[in-house]
Amino acid sequence: MTKDELMTLLQAYPNSPSLHFKLGLWYKSRGHNSEAMTHIRTALTHAHDDSRSLPHAESFDEAQGWLEYGRLLYACSRTEDAEEAFRRAINLGQHHRKTLAEWGALLYDAGKTDAEICRRLLEMVPLSDTTELQVGQTLADLGAYEEAFGILSRYTNDVRFNESLQLVYILCLIHTHQFKEAQARLTQRTMDPDKVVVKSASHSVTASHAAYLCCRALQEGRGLPELSRFNRLETAKSAIVLGIVDIGMSLQPEPSFHESSELIYTLYREGYVGQAKTLLNKLEGIPTHDRSQSSLDLCFIAAEMLYDQGDFAKAAQLFESIYATDPSHSLARFAAASCFLEETRTSLDHRQERQVIGSDLYFQIDEYLTNITLALQIIQSTSWHTVWTPAQRRNHPAADRRRYVH
Repeated sequence: MTKDELMTLLQAYPNSPSLHFKLGLWYKSRGHNSEAMTHIRTALTHAHDDSRSLPHAESFDEAQGWLEYGRLLYACSRTEDAEEAFRRAINLGQHHRKTLAEWGALLYDAGKTDAEICRRLLEMVPLSDTTELQVGQTLADLGAYEEAFGILSRYTNDVRFNESLQLVYILCLIHTHQFKEAQARLTQRTMDPDKVVVKSASHSVTASHAAYLCCRALQEGRGLPELSRFNRLETAKSAIVLGIVDIGMSLQPEPSFHESSELIYTLYREGYVGQAKTLLNKLEGIPTHDRSQSSLDLCFIAAEMLYDQGDFAKAAQLFESIYATDPSHSLARFAAASCFLEETRTSLDHRQERQVIGSDLYFQIDEYLTNITLALQIIQSTSWHTVWTPAQRRNHPAADRRRYVH
């Protein structure tokens, strides 16, 4: 439904929560967070109105409304209000995992320890074995593997400890360097060697690869069968995804250009930005006119790094070279536009600093800056920039962890 259609319907049904919610999401997708908050809050205000008078008998998911409202509040740095919104979503008994993850990420970004995050999440949910298991899974999603292990280890003999929980538990074992138990579970008869233990944006890790890496960690590589060159690369990428980067890189002491590209991509997508940058700087050059996917990915990563460093001019050049090579690469176009807007905003900021506060030119520049900020928010909504999970953000350089939240 378009904005005009929603506005027309709202004139006839001004108290419709579903219409206000949809309009709020429309504004959010265009970067108008203030208007989005107004309409979603209105939707929540009318959530319990008599639905018989509303159009199409559309239902409104109040829990989802509080979740979206909490996200907007957090984006506006209203942390305490966001926390209350997430609590309201949880109290409605829906979207537990999703809401717990949102709130846990908020607490981590606010500087809370994993022990404190665990305590706060347990306080948020009605106490039961089922909700405690949900908290354990959520903590693993957040990268708080020690606390997740502490909860999940109490349920390994429980009938509810299904295959999904088993895989989460194995992941916790590996991340906490309990390789012996992880290997035992990965090699038991009921485990398919080709079973995907963890699937990320960069790589899928099979049980056989994970078991090999556990064995390598325990034996320090001694007495293990020699891997083919292809399997060494795949196993190295699996090690990176599993958080044992040193073992992964030891499998590739002298990578070829292609292997380096694959490793950089995996490191970067898993949040190891510093290590990816170090390996990227060792390359003799970036293939700016190669149409292969690995080359385009490498160029995009290099340009993103420049963007995050504030070197918007050089970043724009690289993004432009990507869509000049591959005209269908729409994300590179959005990224280049973002660079140009950032450059313009920086220039206007400096110019405004030299103006008399309250002068006509000062207010004119201020209006330009407001419009540029809105345009950037709209471009941001295309998700052109890499978005890391809360667990992956922990792998960022310490000084950059909050800055990389896009």
